[in-house]
Amino acid sequence: MKNILKDSKNELVVIARSSLIAWVGGMGVAFLLYLAYLLIRGHSGDERIIGLAGASVTCALIFLTGYEKSDFFFDLPSRVLTWSRQRGFFRRNGTVPFAAIERVVLQSCIGNDKYYPSHRVVLITQDGELPLTVAYEHDDMNEMIAKRIRSFLSMPPDSLLEDSVESLVESGRNVDAIRLLREKEGISLEEAHDTVARIKKGKKSGKRTRGSRIDAP
Repeated sequence: MKNILKDSKNELVVIARSSLIAWVGGMGVAFLLYLAYLLIRGHSGDERIIGLAGASVTCALIFLTGYEKSDFFFDLPSRVLTWSRQRGFFRRNGTVPFAAIERVVLQSCIGNDKYYPSHRVVLITQDGELPLTVAYEHDDMNEMIAKRIRSFLSMPPDSLLEDSVESLVESGRNVDAIRLLREKEGISLEEAHDTVARIKKGKKSGKRTRGSRIDAP
């Protein structure tokens, strides 16, 4: 779940929390505590021991691989993004000057289903990609948050799709670019394929595609 925690003239704070995964992790701790209680009471031969041990391990694995907690703080006076992300028990953080953020885009995942699309918001920086979350989610907030960040950074919100498709093409993810086009524009597979081909051709010639519906015919 992603949300804008604070939105003012000088500050924009975007957070992401894996609430369901955190609940699963809490259940794992509960199972583990009950397991310890049974062992202390001398129930080592109880069949419940195996079940509780398996449940605890399963919950722990789900938590370690799926839990995310992200905080992105955009500060306009200093023109610096301060970010932190926790993935399971591992935590990373850093700062990025606004001048180093080249694009804010949506990325669709490999094999994305247009009837249940999953995305993530990614900042394209001079040092590489910085996603708001590692995981892709079916969340209507993704597009809204991406546009708000773009606006805060003085990037045109209306060119989100254009930049997102071009970014996918530049990464060699042509199929995902086609899926994103079809999902957002409602165009045919042939139209989306032709548009991606035209973007690739423009990249090779050093030109940038511009226009309504990404210049789709």
